Amino acid sequence: FASPSGGMRACARRLARLTVERARNARANVEGGAGRRRGAHARASDAGRWVIEPSVDALEPPHVKGLNDDQRAAVLAPLGATRVLAGPGSGKTHVLIGRVAHLIHEEKVSPREILCITFTNKAARELRERLRDKIGDQAARDITAGTFHSVAARMLRRHGDRIPNIGRTGDFTIYDADDSKAIVRDVLVNQFHEPKKTAQPGPLKNWISTAKSCVKSSVGLSGSQMLRALLEAKKPIPQMSHERFVEMYNAYEAGLRKANAFDFDDLLSATVAMLEMCPDVRSYYQTRWGQVLVDEFQDTSTTQYELIRILAQPQCSVFVVGDADQAIYGWRGAEVANIRSQFDIDFKDVTTHMLTTNYRSTATIVTAALAVIKESAFPSPLELVANTPGGRDVAIVEAADEREEAEFIATEVRKLVRADSDLRYADVAVLYRTNSQARVFEEAFIRAGVPHTVLGDTSFYSRKEIKDLVAYLRVISNVDDTVSLNRIVNTPTRGIGNSTIEKLNAWAEGLRTPEGVAPSLGRALFNGAWKSSEENDDGELLPSAEDMGLTARARGAVLKFVQIMTTIKEHAKTSSPGELLEEIIKSTGYGTLVQDADDGAERWVFVQELVNLAKEPPQDVDETMQDRLGLEALGAFLEGISLLTNAESREEEGGDTAKLMTLHASKGLEFNTVFIGGIEDGLIPFVRNSDSEDDQDEEVRLFYVGITRAKRKLFLCHARERRRFGQGPQATKRSFLLDSISAGLAGTKVPERSVSLPPTSAKSTRTSGSYNAAGRGGANSGKKVDWGARVAVDSSVRHPTTRITSQRQGSRGERIARTRELVKKVAGESTIPLPLRKAQAAKDAAAKSDDSVPRRRVRRPEQ
Repeated sequence: FASPSGGMRACARRLARLTVERARNARANVEGGAGRRRGAHARASDAGRWVIEPSVDALEPPHVKGLNDDQRAAVLAPLGATRVLAGPGSGKTHVLIGRVAHLIHEEKVSPREILCITFTNKAARELRERLRDKIGDQAARDITAGTFHSVAARMLRRHGDRIPNIGRTGDFTIYDADDSKAIVRDVLVNQFHEPKKTAQPGPLKNWISTAKSCVKSSVGLSGSQMLRALLEAKKPIPQMSHERFVEMYNAYEAGLRKANAFDFDDLLSATVAMLEMCPDVRSYYQTRWGQVLVDEFQDTSTTQYELIRILAQPQCSVFVVGDADQAIYGWRGAEVANIRSQFDIDFKDVTTHMLTTNYRSTATIVTAALAVIKESAFPSPLELVANTPGGRDVAIVEAADEREEAEFIATEVRKLVRADSDLRYADVAVLYRTNSQARVFEEAFIRAGVPHTVLGDTSFYSRKEIKDLVAYLRVISNVDDTVSLNRIVNTPTRGIGNSTIEKLNAWAEGLRTPEGVAPSLGRALFNGAWKSSEENDDGELLPSAEDMGLTARARGAVLKFVQIMTTIKEHAKTSSPGELLEEIIKSTGYGTLVQDADDGAERWVFVQELVNLAKEPPQDVDETMQDRLGLEALGAFLEGISLLTNAESREEEGGDTAKLMTLHASKGLEFNTVFIGGIEDGLIPFVRNSDSEDDQDEEVRLFYVGITRAKRKLFLCHARERRRFGQGPQATKRSFLLDSISAGLAGTKVPERSVSLPPTSAKSTRTSGSYNAAGRGGANSGKKVDWGARVAVDSSVRHPTTRITSQRQGSRGERIARTRELVKKVAGESTIPLPLRKAQAAKDAAAKSDDSVPRRRVRRPEQ
């Protein structure tokens, strides 16, 4: 080189435009010509001139430094239609960012001509931040980056009034789900003459949304045309609802137009219609965004795909990134065929690049994931290769039931974090298929003292249906609980509105007990505190409407409520908490209220979970309470609930907490250690009666997504029996996907049944199986569990399956002592349940009494 200026810059410009093949040749030339360059350097030095020796890294543009060959090839691909199939953990975001930088710096594309589309606002924000670091603040601001809906709304604000007969102006309102349901409810009440209190807009609104996702654009289509689209897409809709759907759709669209509003589905449909019906608008946006980039392309719906297809024409310069093996949103309208085949049909000369190097997970975890995805009916051509060596990183764990499964996971998480100073609780995730599985995990984590956060769903004890039913139990147990009474007095709706409640409170305030104080509203209603004496008891549950300050109709509604609660309270004297809950659900009509709701099926599962919990023996309390009935047992159950709920209320949303979430919610996340629970036939893969072959294939892909969230350790758990749908324990069979993993890791279709954790004695109990083996309680709690006995890859070690029974060990006194010690370890002295505190108080009082008075002392067994 003649000089550090001019010649060096010219060389850099030339080298920046090299393709991957030229870059490789350049490396060879650099290595082969080292001697010649050294000679030239010496001669130049003798002549008083100096040179700069370029390194291999200097031959590459800055935006491809650090990328592997596959990533580099994708970033430097020629302009045109490019599809990048990116496996999990393969660095697709790096490729997307590098592609933008390449377009700006090497292809000289103006940032204003680049459109980047993501699926979530969070992803869009992260994209902008990384672009700012890569290409500078000004260039990042000039790029259009956002979600499908945000980009579509921006386009409609500017040109939406150009759509023929659209009936909206540029200042339209965007209706969310609640706003849309309000329109449907109004139609049900005013046009279909349904009672406002019982109208259920959810199902019809869901069908409308599904229909809009099945067509390129719904603008101008009638209800009958949308129904035809639903049927052609083979979407489930009851036959009796066909006529109602047509009428509802037409009325719903009329309501949106009257309100000058779009719903979220309309934002996309109307934008596609605008581009199709307005040639000048279409030409403007095709010129404005000459380069279109799309992330998570496998999740696009028919409408979203059509939007991309129109914008990318006529230059066909579109760059899409996705993975068909991670397509898990077919249930909400996503079409995996878009990335598999439709892209090749609509775009010519498509260049496909595959990112196969996984930088996230160990080789063992990747092998397990590959074994699962091979069970897919339509696996992608990607063949992942791990960058990180593997070891004993995958464990298949068998538990007796879902409670033992949760206890093992909770204690194992605690043990792992305590044993590794570099591992935080936030580095651990517990994944499950359905939200209803969360309850048993929450309780186990609370008892184990493990900080945790439930993501993507309301905590079990914070759900409305759970709070409502617990409030009923609390009023039965304590009539002075005014907060709980106010919650249930009109739930389900029984004609006792706010005005009536205010009058009831005023009436109770005007009453006086023999002590001269006003009774609580509960005592006035249920205990007859309004009566002056028992002699005047004429059998009436309530005084006259005039005395209560109510109308006759309002008094009748209150009387009916009091009658129901009086009957339930009598039932409580001889019932277990579980039986009492079933009576409450039946007598009050709460079961009908839940099941008739929009999400009734899901909510009903949580109600059944609470009933199951109430039927189970109390945990972490005096075992003498287990066989009790009546109000005493109810009080013990409610106290246990209060402890769990109080512990939940202290959990923070963020910080160092283990994450509990569904498999769907885990998409896009990664964790050092991942536990997946409930890997049994019918649950993973999840089976519905109406499922098609495509639906079942998506369930396989969902499990694949869950496995690939793990970076270093993966625990795959299943139970021999499980309670589901409000039923008792049902025998289960481990998922065939676990057998596939065993075959992939151990080379045999006969899985190691050694995954059951060893018992701590000859007669193992529920709490002395995997629970104690994990290092908590029991005589053998100090024993270290053999990792190899739980690792599927270790085919040389085979142990018989441990059958964990429900027998109790030791005498009753020994069991009580063990339970007390367990409560102290887990909850601390301050949160020992009431029965234990009473027993301890009585013992302390006896110890301080006069020694002259002989007392029978009960000696606590030795631990």
